[in-house]
Amino acid sequence: MKQHFLHIHYLKQIFLHALLTVIVLASTSCVSQQYYYNRAVSEVFQTELNGAVIFATVDSLCGKTGALRFAQQMAAITTLRQGYERFIVVKYNAESETKLESKPDFWGTTYTTTTVETGHKAEVEILMLNQDDEGFVSGLDAIRVLGPTWREKVTYGIETCE
Repeated sequence: MKQHFLHIHYLKQIFLHALLTVIVLASTSCVSQQYYYNRAVSEVFQTELNGAVIFATVDSLCGKTGALRFAQQMAAITTLRQGYERFIVVKYNAESETKLESKPDFWGTTYTTTTVETGHKAEVEILMLNQDDEGFVSGLDAIRVLGPTWREKVTYGIETCE
């Protein structure tokens, strides 16, 4: 009888451990699904009448190129909102943000530390131009950069790196 009781107690422990594992894995997958969806944010700092610096931060799935592409689109939006037609990228920079993450193994006895990309940042300095300005011919056309939905992008902005 005592062996039977110990066997049931042992099975109960295994069931509770398995249930807890499933709950933890389910909650972890929900968090990651909420986080990774190409979210992007930006700030614009006006440096002079026709100059600005765009600071962009994007999710890790966008990559450095995605951060620069998002910053370029924000430069085009800023150009049109300020009443200019074209812009020249004077200077740019992109970098990855990382963090160290430790995770326990199944039994919780050994931890593995890995480097995880958490996002990317880009900084783009622009000079905005109109037709009579020097360098206008070599500038990027803001409407072309934004594409056929440029009016909506200028009105509402953009929030993804796509």
